[in-house]
Amino acid sequence: MISRRQKMVNLWKQVRFIEIVDPGNQFVKNLMFDGVYSSDFALLSEDILDWFSAINERYASVYSDTEHHRAVKATIDQMYA
Repeated sequence: MISRRQKMVNLWKQVRFIEIVDPGNQFVKNLMFDGVYSSDFALLSEDILDWFSAINERYASVYSDTEHHRAVKATIDQMYA
C-alpha cells in the first residue's frame, strides 16, 4: 500500500514534470496561485491530494514516451527520490 506522503510526492513530481516541459501551462499556474503547488519541494502541501484525478489526467495528456520526456522524468525521480 502506498503511503499518503508517497502519493503527495508522486503528484508533486507529475506537476513538476508538466511545469518543466510546458513552462506556461495554465493548470500549473492555477495550482501555484491556489497555493496547492510550489516548485520548491520543501513546500509540499497535503492540499495536492485533493487534485489527484486532475493532476493524473493532465500528466497523462502532457507526457509522451519520447527520449526528452523520459530524461526529464528520470531526472525528477532521481533528484526527489
